[in-house]
Amino acid sequence: MSKPRKQFRYFRLEMILGFLSLLGILSLVFLSGCGLLESRKKTRIEEVPPYYQHGKINSELRSYHDRECENMTNQVHIVRNREMERLIKSGEEEQQEQQEQQQQQQENGIKTTQEKKEKFWDKFKINDKNFLRSDEAVRISSNLDR
Repeated sequence: MSKPRKQFRYFRLEMILGFLSLLGILSLVFLSGCGLLESRKKTRIEEVPPYYQHGKINSELRSYHDRECENMTNQVHIVRNREMERLIKSGEEEQQEQQEQQQQQQENGIKTTQEKKEKFWDKFKINDKNFLRSDEAVRISSNLDR
């Protein structure tokens, strides 16, 4: 065989071996990946029953447990009602404070508008009796008569 033919055969064998090794590696990765995914099962969470259901416990202990549960729920309701009353009172106080603030703002607004009116009319000196007798008043009235 000639040298180029041998080289071509070796090259072809190397290509086929490379392809097969690549296929083997990919299949190995795929199979191991699937195996890893299947091995991770979802954890099941189960609710644990109350302690008196785990074994044989007498009726006294069960009734004691039920009484304590009722007492605790009653206490929770009492605390809840107290907190609700406190919140309602605080809400009413806040509303009263807001109303008082609004009234103060209205009163301040009325005062400021009165002050502004006074300042505006003071510019014209209409309320000043001396102004009506002054030369400037005479000049203004003569201008108006024309």
